[in-house]
Amino acid sequence: MQDASIVRLAGHHPAWLNALMQGLGHQIHVLKATESQSCVGVLPLAFVRGPIFGKFLVSLPYLNTGGVWARDDQVARQLIDAACDLADKLDVKHLELRHEQPVD
Repeated sequence: MQDASIVRLAGHHPAWLNALMQGLGHQIHVLKATESQSCVGVLPLAFVRGPIFGKFLVSLPYLNTGGVWARDDQVARQLIDAACDLADKLDVKHLELRHEQPVD
């Protein structure tokens, strides 16, 4: 994944995250990785609650893509590890990441 300083995925855009938060009532968590004050990775997550599936974190709901976006696999792995920690903290049933490229 190249040039993480420029957001290219529509689902990562603040307007979409704001719509999820204000329009649908989801709590939004944006995990960021920085290096020398530059963004090198981002992983937006929505905390979703439902009567059937319970609590879960998803990046991103209502889209088929929108998972981790990072300069390289090392940064991506750090963001995924942080997402796992957040999932444990929020005691969610599932963590669903919808990135399109595998992360080692």
